[in-house]
Amino acid sequence: MAYDSTQPTNTTKLRNVGVVIRPNWVAIEDGEASFKPKAVNYNNRTPLGVPNDPAAVANTYILYCKQDTAGSPQLYGIDQNSRVSQLTCSIAPSRNATGYTFLPGGMLLEWGQTAAIASNADLIVNLPAWMAAAVYSVQITGRHNGGALVTGHVHTLQAHDFTIRNTSSVARDFYWMAIGPQG
Repeated sequence: MAYDSTQPTNTTKLRNVGVVIRPNWVAIEDGEASFKPKAVNYNNRTPLGVPNDPAAVANTYILYCKQDTAGSPQLYGIDQNSRVSQLTCSIAPSRNATGYTFLPGGMLLEWGQTAAIASNADLIVNLPAWMAAAVYSVQITGRHNGGALVTGHVHTLQAHDFTIRNTSSVARDFYWMAIGPQG
């Protein structure tokens, strides 16, 4: 039975409602592919605790819950082209001067500020253990407090840390941001 969004009509008599919409209830309960409401799609439901993705449905974006690789329940979405996006993470974001947040798709963004690094010196910045060994990018910006030009660069980038080298003629603070996949 196919879902019929035109039933019941505004003129359907109450005594006929059960007969008219019974096929719709069967389509909803069976997860029939023609039933595509705007917010929820019951087709190919994933039972709780089963770590798999539902099948894609044309012209539909499905939100569903499944366990991540650590066994924690997370929210995912799948579009009509079978592209899956992870929308939540068990890592709570930090809203501090040095903090981190999860981005959809399994990426982590971390940021911070260093204390003053002496001229021509290095400072190692340690990244959290939950950021995978493949940090994709680190950006730094020198903090200018007047006076000499602020210069510096990322000197080394390793699995869970990077080194900022201050090439300014005086001690300077640096702001930094790193992005990489969740480990």
